[in-house]
Amino acid sequence: MSEDSKQNIYFLPVMSSLFWAMVPIVCSVVFHHGFDPIYVSAVRFILGTFSLYLLMQLFSKEKIKLTRSNVSVFCFIGFIGVFLYNILFFVGLSLSLVVHSVAFMAMIPIWTFIVAYIFLNEVFTFQKALGVVLGFVGVIFILSDHGNGISSAFHIGNNIFLGDILFLLAALVFAFYAVFTRKFLHSYPPLAMTTYVHIFGTFFLLLFSLLVTDIYEQTQKITWVDSLAFIYLGLIGTAAAFFCWFRALSFLGPTKTAIFLNLVPVWGVLFSVFLIGETLSMVAAIGISFIIFGVFCVQSKRMLIFNLRPKFKRK
Repeated sequence: MSEDSKQNIYFLPVMSSLFWAMVPIVCSVVFHHGFDPIYVSAVRFILGTFSLYLLMQLFSKEKIKLTRSNVSVFCFIGFIGVFLYNILFFVGLSLSLVVHSVAFMAMIPIWTFIVAYIFLNEVFTFQKALGVVLGFVGVIFILSDHGNGISSAFHIGNNIFLGDILFLLAALVFAFYAVFTRKFLHSYPPLAMTTYVHIFGTFFLLLFSLLVTDIYEQTQKITWVDSLAFIYLGLIGTAAAFFCWFRALSFLGPTKTAIFLNLVPVWGVLFSVFLIGETLSMVAAIGISFIIFGVFCVQSKRMLIFNLRPKFKRK
């Protein structure tokens, strides 16, 4: 691969991080227009999953033959990783702040390490233990920030603390999803597997939306601005983001590609402050800093000051 081609490949995960970081910003706009978060999540994934399926048919050379065993796996992964995670995240976003959502989603690598340590016998070093502690110190700071001085015109939540708890649970659910899918990524083509997982997850979202929201009333009030927002959420924030991610994954590998996920909270904070006018309080800024440094400790193989520390492994 030429140097120019390598630079183009690195551009793909950067774009994915940008696309994903814009999702809560766009959601805050449609929530401000009175749309139910359950309905918004269902519409996003109906559009996104259909687009992912088309991309899979066009670009994925390897196809998956559905069997009873892998259908049950995809169904379970779709339930936790698409349905449950997005219900918690979207409802939390309707109550809390975009800045807070960014902070708690940044906790996903720390939660993932904890879950992997418990269930997959992940090595536990002093450095990673410090990262976990720093992450939860950051969580305490965020939970204590009740949005005093918020100036965002798009914030409609009336219970920031409850929204933050939902964000925290969403990050934990996504960690289980990430750990559970780890052993299947070598067995199935990533884009095809993600598409089928989204198909089943979208089915659960649609069914739940039909049960708890007035689909007809919600659909009737869609304006052209809302249509553009939904198109972004489905086509760009879901399908295009995942497609760019898996293209980068196929060339760079999981380790190098995963580094770019750390850009999501950075973009998210910038977008929330400069695009929708949320105020980043000192408490929230300190909490986010603790979480980001904690993630760095968990994800880095080693840091010089911790080289002589012992490693611990579950028996």
